[in-house]
Amino acid sequence: MRGKRIILFGLIGGFSAFLLCGGVGTCVAVRTWRSLPGSAITVSRDTTYLEGPLDKDGYVDYAAALNQQLSEGVAPEENAAVLLLQAFGPPFGNAEYRRKVYDLLGVEPLPSEGEYFVDDETFVSELVAEKTPDESRDAAPSMEANTVSTPSEKLYRDLEEASTRPWTAQEFPDLARWVEVNEGPLELVAEASRRPKCFLPIVLLTPEEGLISYGMWLAHMTRSAVRVLCIRATLRVGEGRRDEAWQDLLACHRLARHVSQCPMAVASLTGVAMESMVTQSETVLIHYGEPIPGQIRQILDDVNSLPPPRPLRDRINADRLQTLDSFTRLSRNLGTALEEGGDTPKSEFAKELIGMAGRAAMDWDEVLRTANRYYDALEEAVDRPTFPERREAVAALNAFINAEMERMRGFGRVVRSFASLRSPRTTMSKHIATVSVALLCSLSDMAMRADERAFTQRQMLLIALGSAAFRAEYGVYPQSLAAVHAYLTYVPVDPYSEKPFRYRLENDGFVLYSVGPNGIDEAGLNRDDPGSPEDSKADDIALHVPPLPPSDPVE
Repeated sequence: MRGKRIILFGLIGGFSAFLLCGGVGTCVAVRTWRSLPGSAITVSRDTTYLEGPLDKDGYVDYAAALNQQLSEGVAPEENAAVLLLQAFGPPFGNAEYRRKVYDLLGVEPLPSEGEYFVDDETFVSELVAEKTPDESRDAAPSMEANTVSTPSEKLYRDLEEASTRPWTAQEFPDLARWVEVNEGPLELVAEASRRPKCFLPIVLLTPEEGLISYGMWLAHMTRSAVRVLCIRATLRVGEGRRDEAWQDLLACHRLARHVSQCPMAVASLTGVAMESMVTQSETVLIHYGEPIPGQIRQILDDVNSLPPPRPLRDRINADRLQTLDSFTRLSRNLGTALEEGGDTPKSEFAKELIGMAGRAAMDWDEVLRTANRYYDALEEAVDRPTFPERREAVAALNAFINAEMERMRGFGRVVRSFASLRSPRTTMSKHIATVSVALLCSLSDMAMRADERAFTQRQMLLIALGSAAFRAEYGVYPQSLAAVHAYLTYVPVDPYSEKPFRYRLENDGFVLYSVGPNGIDEAGLNRDDPGSPEDSKADDIALHVPPLPPSDPVE
């Protein structure tokens, strides 16, 4: 994302530099800046989208608007974020940031030291630090075997394997220790998962800060907690503690739904990734735990009672606000933004001059209108009733964006063509906005694809549970999906094809899969599968029961 910001700033800054130094001249740039209202943004539905609240300078305060929206009706005693902070410790940031977070949450500040959750990165760092050189040498790779070389690589390798089967503390003592040191914090995390709402305030300390990184600290810590809960669940499966294993996995589902409520795309994508992680551990419980019929019914009831994920349309609208916020901040602080995006320090005068020229070069109202038109079209596209219709609409929109980006190739040629236009400023603004939207808003397309994949996996999980219920009654998995009808209130179909999911028995389990976005039955294969050819285009979405073992580490 930082690279995309640099490209964006370079496009705008390059045109600004052209005005200042190349052919048009400084005098023209300054005279143009004085005669055009480029330093102001009109507050309206088609530009800023929101009309308030406004900050002291009269610009829309998008952070305050989102805080008002997300905190409405959320009391501290029902807010999962309050307990997650107690489990994870003080949030990342300086003292002023933390104070504002606590104030907006309505809670007392947390002590800097305490029995807080130890995430995987911290645990690995501590593990590596305490390993002696002899132990490290013992873990070095053999030329004759596919073994990992460092304590951190070994831990993550063990983590992969423990996620795909039952395990014991004797097998993976480091993982068992990671679970043990987090027992206290995980109790708070599990309690937080049972709370109905989750709100972490957006706090921006300077005008240059934007919404783009909001929620990432909480998403990262929660994802790490979900990883521990998942491997504790597979540990409990190995110990025959099926009910406790399911409670861990149910907490993971709820936590993933909480994180996916975050309006920003990156954090909500993390929530989607968590659900995929949980589903894999659930297949361990389904297959190796051999739950009895009553336990399967309880699991199905619990899954069907989970709160719905945040609608994709809402997340795209939040991305809209994030983009408009970025453009607004850029219009106000172009010189500073270019300083952040470049490698060469600039004087305050130079930054101000570049900012002045950028404001003259850009019609920021037109930039915002162009961005809003894109998001209006994207929201209309994701409202289509089926996956194929949605993808067709989004593909048409992306084709238009790509065509505009192609027209922007060759910056000198573009600038010369604008110089011959009657309204170069408006034309330039439209083109820059279109390209910028494509660069900054690609996460919306990622969010849509992840949303589709997550929905598909949720549907497959229900069918897998129906198959497990059949096995609990008859001792074997069903020969076909027709047999699971008796155990489900409805039998989902593959949303990519609107036909039944593909199903086959394999070894002592089964493979259930969707044909994926390309609509082609590729026998459940996916280009991301272990051992898949580099040029593979397979995109089936498969659920393996039991899970596939992790791929061999690369020598």
